[in-house]
Amino acid sequence: MRKLFLFFGFLFFTSVGLMAQPDLTWHFSDAQFTPGSPDQYAFVVEIKSSVANEIAGASLIFDYNNLAFGNGSEANVDITPGTNFTTFDNSTNVSLSAVTYTSFSFSSSVSITTEYITFCTVTIDVDNTCEVAGIDFNSDMDDQALYLPYYEAYNNVYFNDLLGSFYAPEITTWTGDEDSDWNNPGNWTDCVPGVTSNVIIGSSVNYAQTPGDITINDLTINSGGGLTATAGTLTVTGSLLIESDENGTGSLINDGSVTATIQRHLVGWGDLPLKNGRGWHLLSSPVAGQVIAPFQDLSVGSTDDFMKWSEADNVWKNRRVTGSTLPDGDFDTQFDVGKGSYLVAYKDDEVFAFEGTINVDNVTVDDLVNHDDVSPGTTPSFGFHALGNPYASALKWDNMEDGQLQDVNWNRVSVGAEIQVWDESAASYITLPDDINGYKIIPAMQGFFVYTDGSDLNPGSLIIPSIARVHSNQAYYKSGNENQILLVAHDIQNETYQESKIRFNESATEGFDLAYDSYFMTGYAPQFYSVADGAAFALNTLPAMTEELVIPFTFVKNAGSNFEITLDAALDYGTIYLFDNKTNVTVNLTQSGSYSFVSAEGDDVNRFLLKFGTVGIDDPATGEASIGIFAAGNAIHLNAQQPGDATVSVYDLLGRTVLTTEVQMSPSATVDVSGLSGTFIVRAIANGEVVSAKVFIR
Repeated sequence: MRKLFLFFGFLFFTSVGLMAQPDLTWHFSDAQFTPGSPDQYAFVVEIKSSVANEIAGASLIFDYNNLAFGNGSEANVDITPGTNFTTFDNSTNVSLSAVTYTSFSFSSSVSITTEYITFCTVTIDVDNTCEVAGIDFNSDMDDQALYLPYYEAYNNVYFNDLLGSFYAPEITTWTGDEDSDWNNPGNWTDCVPGVTSNVIIGSSVNYAQTPGDITINDLTINSGGGLTATAGTLTVTGSLLIESDENGTGSLINDGSVTATIQRHLVGWGDLPLKNGRGWHLLSSPVAGQVIAPFQDLSVGSTDDFMKWSEADNVWKNRRVTGSTLPDGDFDTQFDVGKGSYLVAYKDDEVFAFEGTINVDNVTVDDLVNHDDVSPGTTPSFGFHALGNPYASALKWDNMEDGQLQDVNWNRVSVGAEIQVWDESAASYITLPDDINGYKIIPAMQGFFVYTDGSDLNPGSLIIPSIARVHSNQAYYKSGNENQILLVAHDIQNETYQESKIRFNESATEGFDLAYDSYFMTGYAPQFYSVADGAAFALNTLPAMTEELVIPFTFVKNAGSNFEITLDAALDYGTIYLFDNKTNVTVNLTQSGSYSFVSAEGDDVNRFLLKFGTVGIDDPATGEASIGIFAAGNAIHLNAQQPGDATVSVYDLLGRTVLTTEVQMSPSATVDVSGLSGTFIVRAIANGEVVSAKVFIR
């Protein structure tokens, strides 16, 4: 962008004792712009004559362009020999009044030779004009031949145009304070960028959107920042960097050919109590030709893992065989854009970089086959294929359940409507939740699983559409409270968990529906899933909820011993009960919100039943468990059927531990909770039993 401002200069010369007709010329020179705060625009006024003449004094007037300087346009300065001019009399006529003058040193009169002399230097404060200046002069009026008459005290007035040609700032950062308009100066720290600008797209509520063809120098998109450049061509003559940190990754949606460095921050498993499943990430590439080797240290002693999923073998294949040995068989040397994602794990946090031309085209994925034609939906994960987001932005997965979101149709053939991703914090697979707009968001560089019932003769397929690209600050996983029942089984010691979802739709059947259900995939958290027709469901959609409905749930412990099932979301259809076949305990989850229990090797995995209403169930009375828990005053009270030691933990509703202590129940005990206020979950472990209760502390 280029803006032009005209500055008109007027010089009033008083001539003394002129005995001849000399040629007098003057001009503006050495115009320059100094960016800063405030910005300074400066130029020099110079004069010369073809013969020696004396000038006793002069007056200098500048006519300011109102577009640049606001109300009022004229400032007048009387220049007197021997004075250092730093102010002017008529400053109130100019809205930006910081104009200074420095005179050329001369006595009561000055002899003008044939060489230019500096008459004065003019500096103008042009702060908030949002530009960095390059100056051009009006070539037709650079030097003017001036004729002075023979008589004294004649005021000669001469004109010259100074054409200010202003260019964009060297560095400017997008704030998005007002809207998404690229050309709105209010969205930038130093105004709208130009062809030479280095641009930073900062994190903001409003993502930047270009109006057409844009050319800039360097472009950096911060984590949380987003730029859409699909209205025209984005040209980056310098370097393009998309940054990533623990909060996410920058986002770019464009349609042209752009080469970039795209970072991806990956959290390591570090000192977490369970390495398996922690620090794992499903990773995909947004550029073609990205070499895999830099993403795994194969040196002796390295713990880096890099694996790819084989649906036909129902196994993750590790790139590392033993030590620093690569597999003898075929393993990808480059990321397969869109058609593959890879499971990676690192001990320490890492920031890797994909480098190349950003993919902006649709990606066709075909030949999707389910190699299990015997017992689909049992714990092996046949039929699941690992794909990846192939773009430098998030993706909207189409939700065909209600037919609303056809604008992002993926053209699925024999492919399920639900997808699963790896949740690193939970060490388990989860079905992707909806965002606040009803879309399932796949973050940039995120791998995901689709399920197919396709065969060799009729394989499944889909198209990953570039039109589905979207900016999103959604984390690489974030659970949502959709219109569903969401149960979560927590491994308390290792801090892992497994989700299981129940939904209702009159178009669904009681068996598996490709359009509504998702089979269970095993991770490192305790296995917890609903069962129908002998199959394991991560998401089970049933035709209707009735009081007669009973849903079996399987629970398979992992390395932990103490567990808890929480009700994290529930349909507003009444009371939900959980029945434990091992302890013969029924829990009103709607009321308590959770159920704590112990599991040991050899326990029957068909442990739980989910029921609704009161049919066939005696509503458990308070105190059915061997330990009663309630809050009163500044204390939590515990009443036990028999004495013994107990470990008492208090958690806030975000699951954070607020207090843990040991008490002796004989058979009652109290725990001081002075300073706490609000709703908390209290868990007591005693006599081989785990009991939880939700309490309100005033």
